Amino acid sequence: MALLPELPSGARVLELGAGPYFLTRLIMRRGLDVTCANWFGADSGDKGRAVVERTKEGKEVEVEYDLFNVENDRFPYHDDSFDLVLCCEILEHLPADPINMLAEIHRVLRKETGVLLLTTPNAVRMMNLVHMLNGDNVYEQYSGYGAYGRHNREFTVGELRRLLIETGYRVNDVFALDVHPNQRVTTPRVAAANLADRGDNLFALATPFGSRRWSYNDWIYASQHAIEQRVVQPDVVIGENGYLQTRGLHSVEYIGGEGGEWASWTGYAPLASVLLAPTFSGAAAITIEGIAAPAAVSKPITLFASIGNQEASWEIKSTGDHFKVTANFRVSQEPLQLQLWTDTTFVPAETGIGEDRRSLGVALSAVRLRPG
Repeated sequence: MALLPELPSGARVLELGAGPYFLTRLIMRRGLDVTCANWFGADSGDKGRAVVERTKEGKEVEVEYDLFNVENDRFPYHDDSFDLVLCCEILEHLPADPINMLAEIHRVLRKETGVLLLTTPNAVRMMNLVHMLNGDNVYEQYSGYGAYGRHNREFTVGELRRLLIETGYRVNDVFALDVHPNQRVTTPRVAAANLADRGDNLFALATPFGSRRWSYNDWIYASQHAIEQRVVQPDVVIGENGYLQTRGLHSVEYIGGEGGEWASWTGYAPLASVLLAPTFSGAAAITIEGIAAPAAVSKPITLFASIGNQEASWEIKSTGDHFKVTANFRVSQEPLQLQLWTDTTFVPAETGIGEDRRSLGVALSAVRLRPG
């Protein structure tokens, strides 16, 4: 409660995982408009009601909540709907996809002014260090409530900050704090150990900034190739939704130094695909943006694109500069796979550019489609 930003009466608050409604009641007392959300394995899209007893006053308060799964569902709210989102003690319970939750929070918060207040246990809290030194297990037991009933992935201060930045937030603060007095322990003497940020829980305040990003980076995701391909935006911008709507490309990286852009090189597989979702049918102009091979490659690289039996190609001069090419296709109003490949590839280490031994073609930064 001490971390809540100053908000005017009537400001809109979304409280995820609202039960048992302790915070809900306190926030209501401040005159804020609270929307509650939960999920108990019930059908998404439903609503529920809970009755909270106020024993001191001898009264009951009825709380209505929306039911949806933050890992899989689009939140049932319009863009820029809330001034504050509370995400308290949820992140650690997610077994598969915290990125979807953070992307949806980013969408429903007011840009530049909305605030996310997130709390979660600290993976490297002092008690865990003591358990390890004593030879005890730091993992939780299995839960009778299934995968969501236990902690599946905890985070450190540095990891939580990185997770928020990579998903499109400006981080105002992340810190660790002891919140369980009964668990405080004597700091163990461990040679050369970094004992900073060892509090029980992590607290983060962040604001949505720029575009939301579905960043399934390898520090948090293994087997990235197995991440489900799904549409989250009609177009593809590699630094935003490239992980979800492309296949057969190298990992996302920042190319071009200062003033560069996020992009993915072709050449990881003989054929790459980009999943697009037209919002119209008929003639379409598909524009591909990216970065050409460096000048050291010396020869142009031809980029090919196809949708079914429709095909286009462009000769991309090897200059290392940004390129933008467009071709006309016919599309229907349903998701489609744009296939991409090049006539040749190069290996940077073999052209005198560092030690990179990957086979590369051209780097893609965006694929967009418009009525044409």
